[in-house]
Amino acid sequence: MKPTVVHELPTTSLTFQAHIIQARERLMSAGLSKTEATLDAELLLRKLANLDKGTLLVRRHETAGPDLATAYRKIIRRRELREPVHLILGVREFWGRDFKVSPHVLVPRPETELIIETTMTTSRTFSSPIHIVDAGTGSGCLAITLALELPSVKFIATDISSAALTVARQNAHRHNVSDRIQFMQTNFLENCTSGIDIIVSNPPYIQKSDMDILPPEVRNYEPSAALFGGHDGLDCFRVLFAQAETRLRNGGWIIVEFGLGQEHDIRRLASKHKNLSLMGTKRDLQSIPRIAVLRKTVEVN
Repeated sequence: MKPTVVHELPTTSLTFQAHIIQARERLMSAGLSKTEATLDAELLLRKLANLDKGTLLVRRHETAGPDLATAYRKIIRRRELREPVHLILGVREFWGRDFKVSPHVLVPRPETELIIETTMTTSRTFSSPIHIVDAGTGSGCLAITLALELPSVKFIATDISSAALTVARQNAHRHNVSDRIQFMQTNFLENCTSGIDIIVSNPPYIQKSDMDILPPEVRNYEPSAALFGGHDGLDCFRVLFAQAETRLRNGGWIIVEFGLGQEHDIRRLASKHKNLSLMGTKRDLQSIPRIAVLRKTVEVN
């Protein structure tokens, strides 16, 4: 008996739903879970066809045109190579808003929203307009979100990467806060003057030795300079805490994100600075310690 031959339909004759099913199978073969492959295949098609979920559901049995089919094959191929969806689309949501992203910046992540929550609460401890610095701004998501949420605050956003600052400026323009934020190319707080009220930062904190265990979406597509903090992941905290100690005003705050298992090390580093006190840490939605809150000692004359 001759084996049954399954002829693939030409991709130009596939329905929207068939395209998604075919793409899902390709993405699963590339190593994605069934859930992630399904979500990514649908999202990429919706964005490409400019359809919301409801419209796609109604039109799922319609045949996609040849131009759409060709474009969809190309972006699914990029996802097969494990390029992240947000880089394919060029945007990532943070605090309910879209931010432009590129291979030059760290992609905003949900856990970093804890910095926004904590800073908004901390800002209420000041009675007058305050000055906030976002050290290592990347995409600008922290400074821009805080500028939108705290309209009376003045901001400086720093980054050592000119390419990252270009993306941050574009995001500031997109969200109409360009006139509220001064962008500065420098290493964290190096060229900042004293008198800062609050410093926020999501610095690089991954150990270099952990590179091989990172997902390919991170390891191959996000900038190393924004990911790795030296052999123990703490190099940037050493620099940042030393700079903050001399640039914060008395009673000023520093709010930083750190990595899994680093809470003890952050406490140890903070204890080496006599003018900084660790006020506590905050846990993310997975109950992992994620944010450290430090305050500069109020000196008594």
